[in-house]
Amino acid sequence: MKAANKRTVSKNSKNLSAMTLTELLVATMLVGVIMVGIVSVDYATRSTKQGALDYQLLAMDVQAAMLQITRDANLAVGDAQNVGVKIRQEGTDQVICFRHEDVGNPDIYSDDKWICYTHGPSFELYRGDNIPDPGTPPCQPVSDCSFYGGRMILDLSDPSVGSDPPNPDGNIYFEIGGDIATGQIEYIDFTLISLLDISIPYDPMTNPKYELTSRSSLPGLSR
Repeated sequence: MKAANKRTVSKNSKNLSAMTLTELLVATMLVGVIMVGIVSVDYATRSTKQGALDYQLLAMDVQAAMLQITRDANLAVGDAQNVGVKIRQEGTDQVICFRHEDVGNPDIYSDDKWICYTHGPSFELYRGDNIPDPGTPPCQPVSDCSFYGGRMILDLSDPSVGSDPPNPDGNIYFEIGGDIATGQIEYIDFTLISLLDISIPYDPMTNPKYELTSRSSLPGLSR
């Protein structure tokens, strides 16, 4: 009877050891799965935070550029016979200039300076200031105007990659309301579009765009 009891105890001990090993393997696998999940969530969280930060910086760049261009439009001076706005829209060359009152005689325009916004095939928006006369049509080539204190204020999106589907008119960042030829400008609408990475196509998840529109009624122009 004693021998039988010993054999029974020994058999139960073996079963107990086998179950413990199985549980250990399962627990190890579960820990591994949990760790992979934690790492994946951490990576996704970091990527999301970085993407949100990059988008906020992009938005700030576009907003700052729009604030400056609308401010310069609002400060333009002129009248129907001597319009204080000049434009040139020829393919990728998109130019708009505003005449500003200088520290001279306020009764004449000849001593005033011009502010010009230009972009060409590179789609970089430049601002040139203190330009004596940009010519008519203005800024031929665009480098003639960006030379005057010119600085790039924004990378505009190339319409071939900056929209979905591609927009052939996407490079036009302003539209005139009224007839500039007769000096009857009612307003100017500005549209600025930029991407996180302007060299690759727009994607709402990996390469979002920021678009901002604004209107100036040019209060400094007498009509």
